Amino acid sequence: GRTNRSVLKVWLDESAECFEWVDDLVQKATGKTVYLEIAPDLTDHGYFAPTVNHMHAPYYTGDLRNNVYQQYIEGAGHTIYFEHELVKLVHDGEGTKVTGAIFKTKDGYVQINAANVLLATGGYAANPTMIEALQPNVPRCVTANSYSMMCDGSGIKTALWAGATMDEVPCPMIFNRGAVDVGVDAGYIGEGEDAIFPGTIFQLNMGSQPFMAVNRNGVRFTNESLPYDNICNASAMQPGGVFCQVFDGNAPADIDRFAQAGCARLTTDPIRQGATIDELCATALEPGVMKKADTIEELADMLGFAGEAKQNFLAQVDRYNELFDAQADEDFGKEAYRLSAIRQAPFYGCWYGGSLLTTIDGLTINEEMQVLNTEGAVIEGLYAAGDCSGSLFAGTYPEYVVGLACGRSSTQGRHIARRLAGDL
Repeated sequence: GRTNRSVLKVWLDESAECFEWVDDLVQKATGKTVYLEIAPDLTDHGYFAPTVNHMHAPYYTGDLRNNVYQQYIEGAGHTIYFEHELVKLVHDGEGTKVTGAIFKTKDGYVQINAANVLLATGGYAANPTMIEALQPNVPRCVTANSYSMMCDGSGIKTALWAGATMDEVPCPMIFNRGAVDVGVDAGYIGEGEDAIFPGTIFQLNMGSQPFMAVNRNGVRFTNESLPYDNICNASAMQPGGVFCQVFDGNAPADIDRFAQAGCARLTTDPIRQGATIDELCATALEPGVMKKADTIEELADMLGFAGEAKQNFLAQVDRYNELFDAQADEDFGKEAYRLSAIRQAPFYGCWYGGSLLTTIDGLTINEEMQVLNTEGAVIEGLYAAGDCSGSLFAGTYPEYVVGLACGRSSTQGRHIARRLAGDL
């Protein structure tokens, strides 16, 4: 009831057609065909779907999506203006009409008048002041960032200054992959616009595997098999806002059985192709953020557990093994196939908080992506798509609807372009 179902319906009705259009565009430009799964022979003739611009296999060398878009737009005779920083919208001061925008360029300020303005400027994840004001739970459980620094909320702010309104319910996209060293707390370091999260690993994908997780007292506190942000939100109520994931040398078989969905498959699929844990976690193992030990007691020491917390941790490992043997999580209800034993050396452990990808509470829009003012009326000439727009999510991002974030952004943008071109 906190979202506009008509906005969702646009994605449901048009996303397949949008995908096919993008796929056809990329195939014509690159000669590559789409892959819905990671394939061993991806190097030669394939690209990932969804065709995002920020996530490709390390060995992928083809044209990126945005390169293809640029070639297509310029090939149609249109001009793309780069290095234009949005400053404000040109509007009537009544919250009813927008007629252009003012930009800061290397040559000074430029006003571009237009019958229609589409904001596709991203969310506000890179704006600590906005995050602390609108999403106070984020600093309580986030340790790392994986957002674009361009997602500074500038588009949202310019629209609000022009009389627009935005979602009242905050909605961050947080994944449980913000690996940090022992003793690091969630939250910003520094203040104001200079504040940053402490993690230096933007995402360690292993964090999304449903292995046993404990707090700093050495005890479990949630079902680790729920969507990515669940354990992060639960960690906000734990010491330091962090959790510790623990698994053993049998992890590859466990991960294969877990059969995680979504981008957590970036761990599953390499494992199924023969990658080792040490290879997948090298970015955390090499600097010592992830710990590896020959015994579980040694691992407890390396993870910073001492005194009562260490005893709790060792007891929790024994208890978790009991649950695995019984194939029933009587404590938190995790599915039997996502339980795992912790008995086979070597043993691994790592502390995590959330990794903040973006924010998806944005400007209030209708099903035509027209931005609405504080009275619920259309602001003539103003549209919003993607993460700077709202009305689609509330409270949390549904990670199990894989590709929804990228998919709705592309679908919305194409819908607006077609509408303004008279194609709808």
